Amino acid sequence: MKVKDIMTKDVVIANSTDNVLTVAKLMKHHNIGAIPVVENAEKVLGMITDRDIVLSLADYNFDPANTDVTKLMSNKVYSVRPEADLSSAIALMKKQQI
Repeated sequence: MKVKDIMTKDVVIANSTDNVLTVAKLMKHHNIGAIPVVENAEKVLGMITDRDIVLSLADYNFDPANTDVTKLMSNKVYSVRPEADLSSAIALMKKQQI
């Protein structure tokens, strides 16, 4: 099986200029827990997860409406091509603990 057989094709994205509240609302609306953060709608800068948001709320007591998404996102992004075997994608995810 290939990655393209199971991957999401209509990816919800956040802009690097979005605040955390906007991204949390996107997650709720689309019932998802992770969103890539992009610049100019094409270059992936990082990923933000619902866990990133929750842990930051607990640790820093910040205002999500006034916190840029780039402050919380992970800037290490791993990817595979759609034609890659699913087993290689799973191996990468295990290795990187994602």
